[in-house]
Amino acid sequence: MMSKEERLASEGRVKILRFYPSMKELYIVVGRMNEYVVNLDPPFCTCEDFFFKLTQKKEKKCVHIKALEIALRDKSCEVFILNDEEMDQIFKYLVLDLLRK
Repeated sequence: MMSKEERLASEGRVKILRFYPSMKELYIVVGRMNEYVVNLDPPFCTCEDFFFKLTQKKEKKCVHIKALEIALRDKSCEVFILNDEEMDQIFKYLVLDLLRK
């Protein structure tokens, strides 16, 4: 039986937004309820589970961070190529979306 993070990675729910020419990348994991912004170094995720695990010092990685690690390892991420000019608009959308939660 597959773990949640293996299922997220294998179902293609890990997305990379790659901006050119800067080559900056933004990682998004599509969960059951929302889309989450994820980072590996330092580990970070916009999900509530990450926040509570971090503040309670239980675990440093949520299922979305683990899914990103698996998808990068297996090269199963869906990659979207965007221009650097689009970066500001993407970040504004993500911040507004986070504030609505």
